[in-house]
Amino acid sequence: MLEKSQISAQMLNLIIVATMSPDSTTPATVAIVQGALNVKNAYVFDLSAACAGFVYGLKTA
Repeated sequence: MLEKSQISAQMLNLIIVATMSPDSTTPATVAIVQGALNVKNAYVFDLSAACAGFVYGLKTA
């Protein structure tokens, strides 16, 4: 997705992960995403809002 938008991971300053079915409870899913993207300087958090998670995440961002 970042490649298509021509944005580097280092340009990200916020990552929100909205899920009700994480792969694990610790570490937080957003920490796994942050590590996979190798993002160092971004605010990150998980958001649990069931079916409304995507819309709630957009509104929060």
